[in-house]
Amino acid sequence: MITKPLKFLFNQRGLWSWGVCFLFLLIPLQTAHAQLLDSYTENFDDRTEDTSINGVNLWSVTQGDPMQAMIDTAVTPSGAGKSLKLVGALTNVHLGRPMNYGNLSPTWIRFRVRPAVAAENPEVPETGIAAVCMDHTGKVMASDGATWLDTGKSYESGRWYNVALKLNFSNHTYDVYVTDTVNPDSDFTPVKTGLHFIDPSINAVSDIHFNGSYSTTTDDDSYIDDISVTFFDRLEFTSSSQKLLLGEVSGPIGIQLQSANSAPQTAIADMSLELHTSSAGGKFSLDPDNWQDILSLILPQGAQAVTIYYKDISPGKPIISVSEFPDAGVTDALQSEEIVNTVASFKVEPAGPFVAGQDFVLSLTARQEDGTPDANYSGTVDLRAEYVSPAQGTMSLSLASGSGFVNGALDLVLSYPDCGEIMIVVNDEEEVNKIGYSPQIKFVPAGFTVEAAAVQTIGKLFPLTIRARNVAGAVTPNYAESVNLSVVPVSPAAMTNPQLSLSSVAGTRFSGGIAEPEVFFDLAGTIKIKAAAAMDASKQGTSGELTFVPKGISAVVSEPPGERGFFYLGEAIKLEVMLVGETGEAVANFNGLVEFSGPVSLGLPDDYNFTEKDAGMHTFTLRPTQSGTFSVTVSTADGSLIGETQRFLIKNAIIQVVDNTSPVGTGEVEIQIVDEDGNLISSENDLTVNVDIEEELGNGSAYLSSGQVKLKNGRGLLSITDSEAEIVTINPTVPGGKIKSKRGTLTFGRVGKSGVNFQIWREIKDKK
Repeated sequence: MITKPLKFLFNQRGLWSWGVCFLFLLIPLQTAHAQLLDSYTENFDDRTEDTSINGVNLWSVTQGDPMQAMIDTAVTPSGAGKSLKLVGALTNVHLGRPMNYGNLSPTWIRFRVRPAVAAENPEVPETGIAAVCMDHTGKVMASDGATWLDTGKSYESGRWYNVALKLNFSNHTYDVYVTDTVNPDSDFTPVKTGLHFIDPSINAVSDIHFNGSYSTTTDDDSYIDDISVTFFDRLEFTSSSQKLLLGEVSGPIGIQLQSANSAPQTAIADMSLELHTSSAGGKFSLDPDNWQDILSLILPQGAQAVTIYYKDISPGKPIISVSEFPDAGVTDALQSEEIVNTVASFKVEPAGPFVAGQDFVLSLTARQEDGTPDANYSGTVDLRAEYVSPAQGTMSLSLASGSGFVNGALDLVLSYPDCGEIMIVVNDEEEVNKIGYSPQIKFVPAGFTVEAAAVQTIGKLFPLTIRARNVAGAVTPNYAESVNLSVVPVSPAAMTNPQLSLSSVAGTRFSGGIAEPEVFFDLAGTIKIKAAAAMDASKQGTSGELTFVPKGISAVVSEPPGERGFFYLGEAIKLEVMLVGETGEAVANFNGLVEFSGPVSLGLPDDYNFTEKDAGMHTFTLRPTQSGTFSVTVSTADGSLIGETQRFLIKNAIIQVVDNTSPVGTGEVEIQIVDEDGNLISSENDLTVNVDIEEELGNGSAYLSSGQVKLKNGRGLLSITDSEAEIVTINPTVPGGKIKSKRGTLTFGRVGKSGVNFQIWREIKDKK
């Protein structure tokens, strides 16, 4: 697939002055499976003052003077730090930064701009995703397909504005947000929604570009700051709902910033989060032991998740939630907890890590009715797993009971062979109402097994079997989390952008701990496929070696020129050889030797070693020396792949001149192309014949109207002018000299080889 860039443009072109325009062009990736990336940010604070951004961190000035794109400290949104100054000039500065930004929905593109005011607006670009224009009347305009629409938002010169675009690749629309940086709107709402992509075929972000502006009447310097490309979609609880006793502190409650496909995302700045509960008795804290009530917290810049704790003195099923403040388009996290109207008779404290099948320690402390430790307890307790997520299961704890309390405390070593989230329920063997619950425990797999057939066809879907396993190697039937897939090149050791058609497998694809997605790979070579848990990449597994081979060889001889269905003997014939995958596309990284077989008279090329430079396709030239009907066979050196061309016809043709006579002056001869039997080749309409002449007298009295004749229906006329009676010989040739030719003559003022020449006399008498 061919790629195109993403741009933020100030002014595409101008005569005197133009409005400020931001243009977003996004591209389809080289493969059908886009890589999912985390955030990209640029605030210019680490750049050197009064220097060009050109050549720094992949930024490149492609038009104008590089010094028109300067790092500036005088004009910034906050009065501190640095910004990018685009100096106004008649030749607008163009700059950009290439990068594979991905194709998730939503994709957020944000930046701050202090636009210059100009007198005219550019046209809507012909390609790309979207354009936003701050026009000369103070309006903010946005593209909807190929037209401008008024967003209803206005702006003032000399002020900074926050601009955000929310891109939706599933329906190829976008929303625009514009607000004053210093006095932002109270609600984060778009100024225009559902705008159509300029080019609806574009499916991913690959490049960012800005263009400068120009004006002869006002300040035309523009400023950019705080650029970001993010995939923030929601806040999500990474731990499932918990069942708690009255006043009991919960286990860790994870809050994570995620993209639409549940991949964790990195906060590009400190993110303020507000905590809410529907229960009047519910409280939050960052520390379960040194409890301090909180209503908000910070997800720090560079972090992806934070952990909180919850307790409640009111029975019921409260809803807890986490929201971004101020709102910037991230969906709130919501979860229901269950508060049981009883006091815990046992404090149950598991100590991880919690890996399926791996031993862990469970600490039990007996409690009295007032919640204080019961040092006299020495009974036996029953243990069982209560399934949380999934809500059902078949596996049990390795211990069903425990005894040996000392001073009311007992440490047990046990394991759980499955994945998912459970609570461990502990109750007295005799007094079953004496009960305690552990916090919610999430068990992760020890790893994965990844299997597929050892030999695969490039570009063809094949089943990939992924099994979540425990420490003993057994399948964990309750595993239902996302798994990320990646390629480990083996041979060649380095591959360009090696990716499977599927980069992740959703947890919903797992059944009984096994997922069997269909995937394909579009490069040649040997690889391994790695599967890693999306929430913990250290839990992984790698397949055996998988070798991907082309489906076949495509060998195609070019069509004869024009309308003729054959080639001339000696005419160069193009042979295109392509190593193809399942879909018929060239295998871009094929390396290997191909051999040619066929009649020697075709002038077959030597064996050829394909390299990545060929990108899976190479064109050869045949130079036949014999007429007839032929084909060429192309095969790999080991004979595993064979391709054969269509059969093609080669004729022995002759360019000939038909002799003629003419009075002194201007005469014509016909030039024809005939086959080896002398038949006119009337299908020839494209061949140009070069001609030169030789005079019998050799004094330069004859000359040509043109040194070339283009044949139509296999023939063409050549005009020659001569002021003397003589024989002029015409020599036809074809460029390249590969078609035979036969001379002919044009006789001026003489009788030809047949016929009668009459001389007419008139006697002139004296006038009487």
